[in-house]
Amino acid sequence: MTTSTAPHRFELVLASAGSGKTFRVSSQIIGLLAAGVAPNAIFASTFTRKAAGEILDRVLARLAQAATSAEKAQQLASFTHVPRSEATPQFWMQVLARTMREIHRIDIGTLDSFFARTARSFAHELGLPPDWTLGTADELERIEALAVQQVLTHADRDLMLSLLRELMAADAGRSIHRALVEQTATWLTVERDLDPNAPGWSAFEDAFATQAPSTVDPDELARQMARLEVPTTRSGTPNKKWAKARDQLTEALHRRDWAGLLEQRLVTASTEPELRYSSIDIPDDWLDVLERVRSAARSALVTQLVQRARALERLGERFIEERDRLLASRGVLDFADVTWKVGGGAGVTGHADRDLRMDAGIRHLLLDEFQDTSREQWRALEPLADQIMQGDENASASAVIVADPKQSIYGWRGAEPVLLEPVARRYGLHEDRLETSYRSSPTVLDAVNRTFTALERSTFITHTRLEGPQCDAVVEWLRAFSPHRAADPRKPGHVRLEAGPPSQGNRAIQPAQMRFAARRVQELTEQFPAHSIGVLVRTNAQVGRLIHELRALDVDVSEEGGTRLVDSPAVVSVLALLRLADHPGDALARYHVMHTPMAQALEEFGVERLAVDDEPSGSLSEATARELSIRLRAALMDEGYGRVLAR
Repeated sequence: MTTSTAPHRFELVLASAGSGKTFRVSSQIIGLLAAGVAPNAIFASTFTRKAAGEILDRVLARLAQAATSAEKAQQLASFTHVPRSEATPQFWMQVLARTMREIHRIDIGTLDSFFARTARSFAHELGLPPDWTLGTADELERIEALAVQQVLTHADRDLMLSLLRELMAADAGRSIHRALVEQTATWLTVERDLDPNAPGWSAFEDAFATQAPSTVDPDELARQMARLEVPTTRSGTPNKKWAKARDQLTEALHRRDWAGLLEQRLVTASTEPELRYSSIDIPDDWLDVLERVRSAARSALVTQLVQRARALERLGERFIEERDRLLASRGVLDFADVTWKVGGGAGVTGHADRDLRMDAGIRHLLLDEFQDTSREQWRALEPLADQIMQGDENASASAVIVADPKQSIYGWRGAEPVLLEPVARRYGLHEDRLETSYRSSPTVLDAVNRTFTALERSTFITHTRLEGPQCDAVVEWLRAFSPHRAADPRKPGHVRLEAGPPSQGNRAIQPAQMRFAARRVQELTEQFPAHSIGVLVRTNAQVGRLIHELRALDVDVSEEGGTRLVDSPAVVSVLALLRLADHPGDALARYHVMHTPMAQALEEFGVERLAVDDEPSGSLSEATARELSIRLRAALMDEGYGRVLAR
């Protein structure tokens, strides 16, 4: 690993996986500490608390090694821009001792924790109660559900009808209340992500202002469609495919299924240059009716979208008001609320009084995993970045942003890797790339390089219609991709890429693919019985299915790290018993206890099952459950949870 002879004040480090990101960040921190920078002048952000701990551990370990070895002392000097003539073990011992004395002032942590501390320091400016706390997930979920309930309770009749008709029409099978909670939560996220200077929801309506409402009667249009003459085959019989398409369009018009109409292949074919369907030219009278179908569908869908936007705007505004009121009354926030308030225009991270209030004069900024930073987080962090990288008073300030766009996996929580380019351009960051992998073998890296450098020639790209943003994404990926190389060219490795069975629709769990993967794992276990095998899948839902398939093949498999604790059947059984202790009237808990080994709890606590005719077959009666609840709760109080559950 090498480094430049002189450090750049402001850098963007593009670091691939295993290329030494933690090493680079820890080197920067050690270099600052060696230069006499006060620990509270450094802020290093990471994505997780675990990563923060690893960086601090690395800083202390490397200082300790340099303080006890002349060779390590010189090596550390080469990575921290300390003159070799000064880099003695005694020098590093002094740096280590000074660091340990002020270790409580070293700020290495997540952005969420930094924003939370900032919000507490500026509670008055942000309109927060001085004793606010971060709410638990369950508490926040209850508050949002209650907010929706309050909005609906006091909503006018028109709003209610609009919500139920426009928001729920596509998913009538779900709980209305749950769907509304999800809708409003999404609305809140979208609203906060919008540019505060941009026009509001009215811009959506203005975009369709030129779309004149349709005056066509759908039933009359359906009758015109039904009267169209179907093209014939060579034998003179009506073409069945055309007849079926006409019948489907007629039925969709009667149902007012406008979205389904526009997805019909005959309708889309009438907009293509060839004007052919099923190898037959579309007749002029068909084209005329299909044009009116498209026009009526566009008009109806625009009306629906505008109505939905109005309903969402009205619901969202009232939801946010009610949610804010409930949060304020309880004095709780979630991390997203904190981030939004810190970045909501007050610019508190760059406030002139920040150093005094937070007891930290931050002059050196290190942002790790920047590709997973959201716009809201950057909006909150931006004033501090401006102060450090554009402030005249910070002549000795520095900033290092470390990122790898290829590893951005948190899009679901707002990660925006596209922020990298404008941020680097705005501050004139010097770009450095870490492309040597100290983790992977050359065999693995060669497979990665061959796959992605030839991306534009792959079958997926050449045989798939990619347009607009999809093509731009491929071009952008190829532009940013740099081939990887291994630090140890002799490290062994093996790669085999296989195409499994075709996907079965849009199902999250693909049984055929899971069975295919399980058989490959079985082959490897037989070939390498002394080795452990790690298996990665895309979703947690697939973990359980793959576990099932592996166990069916008698492969010894562990779910460690693959599923949540409460997904374990044994844990769910215990939780059912504990819920029954608190709620003996819970029919589901009674049934669950009786149909698992937890039924032994009756014998354990000396409860005799009571037979009640109206109870579901095999379930516990409420009287039995009540008796069990009383005895179980008494045992928990007397003996404690650990001893009782250990039985």
